[in-house]
Amino acid sequence: MSIATSSAVSPNGHTAAASDLHLGFQSLADRIRSSLEGTVSGTHVIGVTSCHHGEGVSTVAANLAWCGVDAYDGAVLLVDAHPQRSTLASRFDLPESPGLTDLLLGNAKPLECVRRVGDSRLRLLPAGKQQPGAPTISSDRGRHVLTELRSNFRLIVLDLPPCGDDSPTAAQAVDGFLLVIEAESVRQQVAQRVKDDFARAGGKLLGAVLNKRRFHIPGWLYRKL
Repeated sequence: MSIATSSAVSPNGHTAAASDLHLGFQSLADRIRSSLEGTVSGTHVIGVTSCHHGEGVSTVAANLAWCGVDAYDGAVLLVDAHPQRSTLASRFDLPESPGLTDLLLGNAKPLECVRRVGDSRLRLLPAGKQQPGAPTISSDRGRHVLTELRSNFRLIVLDLPPCGDDSPTAAQAVDGFLLVIEAESVRQQVAQRVKDDFARAGGKLLGAVLNKRRFHIPGWLYRKL
């Protein structure tokens, strides 16, 4: 299955209309749900990753989870599984700890770490305080934590580190991956290598999200092409 969307940037530097982006991510959430219907657990765990740092994984993961609330009737959890570069707690103005690291170390229980995002139906599991040597989401402990979380949510979106760090080894913990690719930045050979890494690890690559797309000619001309 090939999935593609973009958070387009117009020539004057402003982001595309929020409504257009919302519709794009809503469609993405609906297509993921349809593609994974019939999984044994009934819960879909999606890992969002990239080839390099800074390609917009956290933004894509947050938008996908936010729009997934409608597609999955509210039972959605967004997990910051990248403690070295955690951003989601501050993005939603929530405490960073306790969080995923505390769960992985056995120092907290899920209900102590999962937080409601504003007055929405979305829930966030922040990264927690970074601790050297802590287990990752792809470890045995991480898979156990995900099993616990599956019983309370229908969609779990993981904000993961770039491939080559921990993502391919997380293949057995998730139902599928989305690969975020920064437009005009990632070489085709690099993206192909990442795709091959997923295949060797037994991961299911659902598709790619083209991010930070730029328009080099006026929008009115694009619409006429």
